Amino acid sequence: MPAIRQPVIRATRTELRDGTSIIIRPVRPDDARHAGAFFDWLSDETKYTRFMYQAKELTPEILAGALTQDGLKRVVLVAEPVNQRSEDPTPAVALGRYAPTSDPVTCEVALTVGDTWQGHGLGAALLARLIALATRGGYQAMCATALTTNTKMLRLARAFGFEIRADSGGVTTLEKALTRIPRPR
Repeated sequence: MPAIRQPVIRATRTELRDGTSIIIRPVRPDDARHAGAFFDWLSDETKYTRFMYQAKELTPEILAGALTQDGLKRVVLVAEPVNQRSEDPTPAVALGRYAPTSDPVTCEVALTVGDTWQGHGLGAALLARLIALATRGGYQAMCATALTTNTKMLRLARAFGFEIRADSGGVTTLEKALTRIPRPR
């Protein structure tokens, strides 16, 4: 039986608006050892805006979502600064992921950026990389759900061309068509 080849997701280096160099890489199994510290490092507000409920502990379901990758169908990216800051308790300062939905051509995206790293362009760097990988993976659309009060996510989504629709109950739906860039022959 031939081995199944997983698509290669390479680590990329990018500079944020303030000049800080960041590595964005695929999640690795050894990231699990830092997951609890990363979760505890997030403020209650950041946890609430990410999970849309008051997440008090790192549950097995949350951990599985943060560590499960499947080729280009389910991708988790980790962002870490090239030069670690003493106030960052873990190497990872942000996570971004997308996962399949019930519609086989649509994936759902989610981002979690540590409080001290918000507002530096890290969410934008993660989202751009996730969009490129989802497109490469054959997805035709990306969606997300956010609290209507999550102005940072709504502003980011708007900047990336997501259609934003406020639903009832303080929830907003974000949707974006993904355009496949033809490869030269």
